[in-house]
Formats: sequence, structure tokens, C-alpha cells
Amino acid sequence: MKIKLLLLSFLLFTISSQSQDCSYDYSPNVKIHKNHLLSNSEKSDWSDSISQFKECLASAKSKKNIYWLNNAIANRTFFTDDLENVVEYAVNAFNADTVSFCKDYMSVYEASLIKDYSYDSYYMHMDTDQELREISSYCQANYNSQFNQEYIDALEDILIRDQQARTIPSANKKLKNKLDSLNRVKLDSLYALFGFPSSEKVSYRRIHNAFMVMHHSTDCEWNERWIERWLEHSDDVDSNLFSSFFCKNFNQDNGICRENMVLIDRLKTGKYSALVMQYLDCPKWGNLNR
Repeated sequence: MKIKLLLLSFLLFTISSQSQDCSYDYSPNVKIHKNHLLSNSEKSDWSDSISQFKECLASAKSKKNIYWLNNAIANRTFFTDDLENVVEYAVNAFNADTVSFCKDYMSVYEASLIKDYSYDSYYMHMDTDQELREISSYCQANYNSQFNQEYIDALEDILIRDQQARTIPSANKKLKNKLDSLNRVKLDSLYALFGFPSSEKVSYRRIHNAFMVMHHSTDCEWNERWIERWLEHSDDVDSNLFSSFFCKNFNQDNGICRENMVLIDRLKTGKYSALVMQYLDCPKWGNLNR
């Protein structure tokens, strides 16, 4: 009798434990900060949880639970470098609850575009797989992004022209200037339509495309219109790149716009004077800008 009671107690404990193990917090996809390196203990913990989630999946009924478990397994399988088995669970998660999948996917994708989070640390980064590419395209086409896609597409075209101009031999200066001029006109029209290309509108990655228009511009009058706009959003621009622009335009020896003393004085005494004086210290940045 005592043995039977012990067995019954053990059985009840096991059922209770399984029920507790199969509770769901419905947390979205894991976002890993770019500066964070996964420790071996973290990978080990996630590896241990995969078996538990697979057991829960066998008894899951609702599409929300099935989605969450498959997604959790795909995430952890990716982090533990078991890449061969990621796609199966990713596809199962997408098929179980497409809406939840795409919303979670877009949250990670857009976090990586802003600044702080790595898309490389997410299993949908495996864009060599045809099924994952199709899922990615579906989500991006059917679920609204916080970013202005029309603005982003136009900035991609701007970057292509900018890079084309950089490959033109210096002897063909006229063609290079024409391409740069087209980019200035295009950026002006985008600014009139959508406002400044901030990271909130076009992502941290694409704001670089827009800055390169001013960085390569030799039109001092046009540059004057844009400098203070960029200073207002200086946190989104690499400081070395910004200093390179200032030194190329305003250094006393051969700066492209060094004769515009009215602008230089206004910048030195204006709202962003501390930042301007830092960027005008060309010897400080000289080695970095080579």
C-alpha cells in the first residue's frame, strides 16, 4: 500500500511538473543586442529547453501554442548551431499562426534596422534557404512596417547612383558631378514629400545613404541648406564620417566651401557650436579620415 501511494504521488508530481513546464509566456522572438555575446551557459540552457518544448508540442492544441512552441524551438535550435533543423520548425510556426509569426518577425527585423539589435542573431537571417526567403517576402509584403518603404526604396536608388559616381575616373568629372547632382535633386524632393530621412522613418542603415549625398556634394549652396538638418540628427551619423565632411568642406587650406565665412561663423556660434568646433578640428581627425 505504501509503495502504491508513493507511485501515485510520483505520478501526480510528474503530471503537475509537465503541466507547469508547458506553460507559455508568449514572449516574441529573441532580440539580441549587437554588443552581447551569447555565453556557453546561455546556449546550454536553451539546448536543455528544446527537449521540453518538443514534449509540450506533442500535446499542444491551439494554433497559438503550436506557433509559439515551434518558434521557440526554431530560435533555440538556431542559437545552438543545429542549423539543419531550424527550417522545419520555422515553417511549422509560420503555418500554425501566420499573423503572430509575421508580427514577431517584423519586430526583430525592424529592431535590427534601427541601430541596436543584430539580425544575424535571428533564425530568419538564414536567407540562403528558399522557404525562409519566401516567408520573409510574404511578411514584409503583407504586414505594415513602421518605416516609410517608398522613402527607403528611393534611398537605395540614391546609394546605387552614389556608388556609380565613385567608380567614374576623375578625368570624367562632368559625369560624376551629374550623378551627384541628380542625387541632390532627388533628396530635396524626398525631403519635401516626407521630411528629414531620420532613422525612425528610414532605419539607421538607410540614413547613411542620405548622408552620403551631402558628404560627396561639391555644391556649397546646397550643403548649407542641409548641414544644420544633419547636425540636429548627429546621433544617427558616424562621427568620423561627419568630421570628414566638415574638414573636406571647411578646412582653411583647400576646403570646398571655406570662403563661406558667414556660414562658418553661424555654425561656430549656433545651437550646435560645440559639435561643430569638434568636427572642425581637422588635425584631430586627420589620421582617421585618410
